[in-house]
Amino acid sequence: MRRYREILLAILWLSLITINLVALYFPLRSNRTSGVHHDNRDIPNSGPILVPSVKSTAVINEDGSVHKKEEIVEKHIGGNYIKDNILVELVSLEEDWEMKELFNRTVQCPGTKRTIKFHRSYMDFESARIADVVCVISGAAPSTWRNLQEVRNPQQIWMFSTAESAITSPPFPHRNQNGQIIARGLHFNMSFGYHPKFEVYAPFGAYIPWTEQQRENLNILKREISPKPQIDAVGAWASSHCHYDYWNRTSFAHELAKHLPTDMFGDCGDKRLPRNTTGNNVLKKYKFYLAFENICCSFYISEKFWTALADYEAVPIVVGASRAEYEKVAPPNSFIYADDFGSVQDLAGYVVRVANDDSLYQQYHEWRKHGYAEVYHSHRVFPYCDDKMACKLLDYLEKNAWRPGRPLHMDMDLYGPDWVGSCNTCGQREWMMDFNIKSKQFHGDFLQALEKFSKIEHV
Repeated sequence: MRRYREILLAILWLSLITINLVALYFPLRSNRTSGVHHDNRDIPNSGPILVPSVKSTAVINEDGSVHKKEEIVEKHIGGNYIKDNILVELVSLEEDWEMKELFNRTVQCPGTKRTIKFHRSYMDFESARIADVVCVISGAAPSTWRNLQEVRNPQQIWMFSTAESAITSPPFPHRNQNGQIIARGLHFNMSFGYHPKFEVYAPFGAYIPWTEQQRENLNILKREISPKPQIDAVGAWASSHCHYDYWNRTSFAHELAKHLPTDMFGDCGDKRLPRNTTGNNVLKKYKFYLAFENICCSFYISEKFWTALADYEAVPIVVGASRAEYEKVAPPNSFIYADDFGSVQDLAGYVVRVANDDSLYQQYHEWRKHGYAEVYHSHRVFPYCDDKMACKLLDYLEKNAWRPGRPLHMDMDLYGPDWVGSCNTCGQREWMMDFNIKSKQFHGDFLQALEKFSKIEHV
């Protein structure tokens, strides 16, 4: 009988120990959701502590679908935690989308064992549900936004990314009463793109100063721009987008060409231009290039400006962002700002004078002794098309995302003065406003629609 009581007591003690261990283990695991940084403020600094967590690996199936392989692993607590493999889901709402061959790729960033995977899907909400980062790469109907909201989990990062202007970006027509950017209930945690106020800055080009070694090796101080050949036209313009939903840049270019000898290439002109290095060599013959943006919004300075500087070695004549914004990013004294002049004749007359004065023309290239222009083209503006930008995104996520008690929020108000509110008529002088007749109506209708949306009460 006594031995029987001892056995019962032993079983009871073992049961209590098992219950305590289970109670300790499962709260730890429930607080360690996959992909989340962990707060170690309440853990004593008595040495490394091992805790169970879930390691997730995104697996792309042969049919293009995605599932996650998960296993329990042990991680050291001490500092921020980020998963070793991050999956970025690119939700496409258009079945065919350019550059799709660059999707479904994995990038291993230098100096880290972590990877970032990009997967494109068409209307695949299950893939969106299990992703760590979601990026919508085209516009959506309200019903689609509702479907996306239903599959979103609280630990996901929703990223706003675009290479388009504020007005031509995928439409996000709502914000809530707290000012959060939403689209039918979806808010964005971060942004990635060409505007300097985006969380991750990825412009279309850059002015990069020479290093001392480069200056010595290239003998930069004695360098001058290559002489341009003697041809009838001093300016060039290449464009096949001749419609003017916003402003009539085609008419502007043709009006300028009446006073300034200009060769016009593409569907908007009368000359053809090869789409390769031969085309660059053709345009490199001209002293000036008409770098007119199709829409005038804050810091929308596209690759056409940087290509004129870097590839054509020309002086861009610009219409687009404000002069102050061009000056912030461009090489000093490297462009001619159309809205500085009192008339189209004044603009053309000044360009002709610069073209005929070698000393004055060289002043617009003086900056080349101090640095160089680099053009990134539109693919560099997207993290899923360029390895360097993918690693830049991974670095940002590692430093800022999934921190306990510090949710990630997008700073810029997409409906404020830096984004949609920055889009205005192209030029402020009366003669330039004449080319904005349709854009003024377009812009007015757009702002009126935004005003209506801003008055709607959102949940």
